Amino acid sequence: MQENVYNLAVKTAEKIGCTSIIQREDVIANAVYVVALFGYNAAFDFTNRCVS
Repeated sequence: MQENVYNLAVKTAEKIGCTSIIQREDVIANAVYVVALFGYNAAFDFTNRCVS
């Protein structure tokens, strides 16, 4: 889940023209919260749809 959140942040930054500003150590995700709220598959699907 941590990697998914990082990838979402990078793709979002790229979409607004801000490349190379997100560093891996800058991104922290509470995977327990995300999975508990949405479930793993729903959270992953939501991430992909948000970037599209």
